[in-house]
Amino acid sequence: MSQRTVQSRHRRAWRASSRRVDLRAHNIAQAEFVADRYGIDNARFQVRDADEIVNDETWDVVFNLGLLYHVLNPFHLIKQTYELCRSFAVIDTVCHTEPCPLSSSW
Repeated sequence: MSQRTVQSRHRRAWRASSRRVDLRAHNIAQAEFVADRYGIDNARFQVRDADEIVNDETWDVVFNLGLLYHVLNPFHLIKQTYELCRSFAVIDTVCHTEPCPLSSSW
């Protein structure tokens, strides 16, 4: 792969739009600071509960990072992630060996 191809792919990646949703306003403020600092103007940030995301948009890639073990219904969130993505879903979480106190209600 030539250097020109790498640069061209890198430039295209920055043209993509993105949206970050987080329940903590502090995390959104940090993301906005970084975007502003690096001149990233194609990203939107929202303080919002993941359960309130409306499936009115679909995305090429959906990242669901470190979230599943925080929600009461992780299977619903996985389904929602699937519905939001056109191509790829990246899911990262932690698995515990101890039973969850809520597991009996699933």
